[in-house]
Amino acid sequence: HPNWMVEENDEVIIQNNVGSISIAMVGLALENGQYGEWIKVQNLSSGIVVVGQIKNKKIISTNAKISPQRVVN
Repeated sequence: HPNWMVEENDEVIIQNNVGSISIAMVGLALENGQYGEWIKVQNLSSGIVVVGQIKNKKIISTNAKISPQRVVN
């Protein structure tokens, strides 16, 4: 069993930096991953799923050019 930096269902901060503007929101990791890996994360306030890169145990950084996907339950 790997010692994941981020595990599925961990609460994380989704961070998006565009130039000098930084936006952060609370999210839920949908996959396990290690530093530098890209995983799916769900924004808890909107339900939108984005792909982000693991920066540390709590921060997932997204790319502004990635198209979000809304999850329908």
